[in-house]
Amino acid sequence: MAAKLQIHLTPDGLENWQTAGRFELYRLILSEVKQRGGTVEVTIIPKGATSGGAMAADGDLHIVHGGHCSGPGWLSASLAYLPRFWHLNGSGILAESPGKDSTYAPREIDRVAAHEFSRNLRREFAKQRKSRYLQKKEVTAFSTGYIAVVLQGPYPYRKKQSFCSMAEMVKTVVEGAEGRRVVVKPHPVEKEFGLFCTAVLKAEGLEFEITDANIHDLVGSADVIVSVNSSATFEGFMHKKPSILFGRSDFSTLVETVRHPSEFPEALNRATTTGWNFDLMLAWYFKNFTIDLRTDSVLDALVQAAATTGFSVRTLGILG
Repeated sequence: MAAKLQIHLTPDGLENWQTAGRFELYRLILSEVKQRGGTVEVTIIPKGATSGGAMAADGDLHIVHGGHCSGPGWLSASLAYLPRFWHLNGSGILAESPGKDSTYAPREIDRVAAHEFSRNLRREFAKQRKSRYLQKKEVTAFSTGYIAVVLQGPYPYRKKQSFCSMAEMVKTVVEGAEGRRVVVKPHPVEKEFGLFCTAVLKAEGLEFEITDANIHDLVGSADVIVSVNSSATFEGFMHKKPSILFGRSDFSTLVETVRHPSEFPEALNRATTTGWNFDLMLAWYFKNFTIDLRTDSVLDALVQAAATTGFSVRTLGILG
């Protein structure tokens, strides 16, 4: 009996995965597998598949949305910072994805192809002012000379990916801004999480601005972008702006990382004085560590990712 593909989603995902844009990869994979006579089940995420543990092999191939697990036939998947780009691998998503162990190697990159790739990204995202999440349509004008702090929801804190609390990050940036203004943007979906924190800091007398501006307006005029590990890093790269992270990431050699508040002044100096080649950086990350739904074969990506876990997709009965 042929193995089957099991796609594991959250309860809300089970309700709208057939139409929501954030689940496009699964629809494409399901279509490819079924066209070749394979069997696919869409079910709830099993216990342990998002906590970094090892999962037991059962003969089937599993894809876990938002997963962080390992084991023969177990893959984790999620959007990779920008719409149309995805993680699909046998280790985890975002800061847990395979990029975390890799070093940026600019000399190995085709510069002509990288510049073309980055120009296309800017046309699609920066010029259209598009992001992973819905953004304000109205244009917000910022004067230059500030640090943009982009807040996230609970995820990086719950996953212990941040090196300090949200409040400590904002306070560290404000106190070490070296005369620059600090403009803080709460997460567009989980606003309350950031607004509560910033309200407390304001009450304590900390001086900074709060904005709900479109992310491209914010990062476009900033000197540097600060977050725990946000898609704003890559949106900043499109506008040729460097990034400082206060958390673990799967692209640490493209940014400055602050593990303790005392490190921020030096990180800020390096970020704003280094001659970054943002086109090469964008191409290196997205070409090497993500699936591009516009150009890549999802079936090929599935075969390759499954093989890294010791699972042969041939057992699904879809490769002839």
